[in-house]
Amino acid sequence: MKTLLVYYISEYGYGHATRSVAMIRELLNRNALLKIIICNQFALPFLKESLKEYGDRVLFHEVKTDVGYVLKEGTLELDPMAMNVQYRDYITAFPDLVKEEWMYLKSFSPEGILSDVSPLGLAVGKELGIHCAGISNFTWAGACQHVVDPDIHQWLVNQYSQADFFYRLAGFNEEWDTPYQDVGFYSRKVDIAEVFRLKREYDIQPDESVVFVSIGMKIDVEEVNSWPLWSRNNCRFIVSNVLNVSHPNVISIPTYYTESQNFIALSDVVITKASWGTVSEAVINHKRLMIINRDMEEDQNTLAYLQRNYRVNVIEYDDLKNGYIEM
Repeated sequence: MKTLLVYYISEYGYGHATRSVAMIRELLNRNALLKIIICNQFALPFLKESLKEYGDRVLFHEVKTDVGYVLKEGTLELDPMAMNVQYRDYITAFPDLVKEEWMYLKSFSPEGILSDVSPLGLAVGKELGIHCAGISNFTWAGACQHVVDPDIHQWLVNQYSQADFFYRLAGFNEEWDTPYQDVGFYSRKVDIAEVFRLKREYDIQPDESVVFVSIGMKIDVEEVNSWPLWSRNNCRFIVSNVLNVSHPNVISIPTYYTESQNFIALSDVVITKASWGTVSEAVINHKRLMIINRDMEEDQNTLAYLQRNYRVNVIEYDDLKNGYIEM
């Protein structure tokens, strides 16, 4: 008998999408009768490309699943005013959104919902009367607690309280009454043959240190392009294509290339904000980690977990920008 699972994925960047790909691949590989409906908007093209091998076992449904963090333009800093505005707009639209999702999903008769970590998925699960579980290293209620207005925070608490179960990923540091299971780091699997191919393609030399730099999608590209970091001797740098850094020793991951874990495996050092997806791929592949310090609840919880369990260097963004770091 076939099983149908609905998987809601947060809109905030690609980190939730990459780790969801890892989990979805594992679930599909373990159960040949499983089908999954993926609900997301922002990362939907990436998700489609990453899971195309599974054909009609995966359906894709475009819907804005949450708000997440809102950053000041060109920075890594939160924008509390803009966050409150966007959350209020989302809360106003939420009842209609839940109704639309219920109308779409009821004909499929899904057995359950897994949400990383959209409040929408949990609310829809309750409307459908089916089991709904969260899976994340945080909830947006915890992450936004000291940023959004109290009534917005309470609304988020109410949504996450609807979960029947929670898979708490490494670094989770919130108190809920929901039954749970703690889960460590996991990530997309590395293709070793592909790593060697990349090494040949980019002519990586034995005496070169390869540094993977991941700082998100909101940074001012012109500022990043002028960093003295890129001029380090005997270093090759790998960045995502959204940074568009133009230096002879910088490798930009091609736009079409979805399996960035292979580039992390190619690297010696990973410099990143404390985003769980990149961190997990670095930890699992035993890479030296340099974490950019940010005053965000989610980041600080992940960082504290790393400091308790792994070797990690904490750096300040200004030091990275000005080249004052030791590698």
